[in-house]
Amino acid sequence: MKEKRTFKEYWKDSWNLFSLLYLAITLIIYVSLMLIINYAAKKGWIDSITFSSIVIFSINGFVLLFRWGFAKGIINAIVKSHDERKIYKLAKQQFDSTTSVNEQNAIIARQREKYNRDKELKESRKTHMTNLVFYILVLLPIVAILCMIPWLVK
Repeated sequence: MKEKRTFKEYWKDSWNLFSLLYLAITLIIYVSLMLIINYAAKKGWIDSITFSSIVIFSINGFVLLFRWGFAKGIINAIVKSHDERKIYKLAKQQFDSTTSVNEQNAIIARQREKYNRDKELKESRKTHMTNLVFYILVLLPIVAILCMIPWLVK
């Protein structure tokens, strides 16, 4: 269960190198997509802003869905399978030709415990990012389209 955080803590956790890079790159793509559609496709500004807003909204909407836990069961199954393969590979290096099945199971169990301990240690050191950047990037196209309503309805 997640603990409730204050606005300052949420704001502080929202900005790290990845989130700033993602925000900057997405905004650059957003503006360049508008310019490409306007000049290369010879469409008007309204069409280029609308199209690029829909593209940016769709991409960041899917990112938000995955961050909220959409398809978590599928992703967790793939990660778990990958972890088991790595554990078995590490344990297999310790097997001899004379190792019995019980000894192999004990070696695999030790490797699994060690791997899980290391994984938990990495998780505890990892800084967690909030969804603020993705909320901003979903809200930006919505505001852009809402501002264009007077020009869209003629």
